[in-house]
Amino acid sequence: MKAMRLIVAAACLASGLAVPAFADDDDKDKTVVAQVNTDRGPIWVKMKAKDWDREHRTWVQRGGYVGYRVPDDKFTMYFGPEKTFRINTLPYRDMSGRPYFQYNGYWMTIVDPWPQTWPEGWYDTDDLYVRWDNGYYLYNRKYPDVGLSLEIRQ
Repeated sequence: MKAMRLIVAAACLASGLAVPAFADDDDKDKTVVAQVNTDRGPIWVKMKAKDWDREHRTWVQRGGYVGYRVPDDKFTMYFGPEKTFRINTLPYRDMSGRPYFQYNGYWMTIVDPWPQTWPEGWYDTDDLYVRWDNGYYLYNRKYPDVGLSLEIRQ
């Protein structure tokens, strides 16, 4: 099934068409819309915090991380402070009003709002990385003391 998805995605990209998003088995009842080469700003802007200190919660405060767990050997290969990326260069999909991006084969979404002190457009221009600390967190090299809770799906 994954091979077929890759073939369909490659054909769509080659012909300039939008790449369809494929729902995972547990997402059968959810509407999935793929977006390619579109302005992603509006969906990120609506996730901006009004008061990040009050709105942010750690995975421990949420009761622990319950999403997909990346195997340790894969995590060290693909993630960590030395493996940075920019969201605007990655495959993207909007699922039920939440932005998901794909990095090294894993779909991720930010659970937290992002700090109101960060400039709009950070999601297009800043170098980001993923760390594990009792849950996955997205870090921005420009603001290394702030981790945004991140949920990973395969």
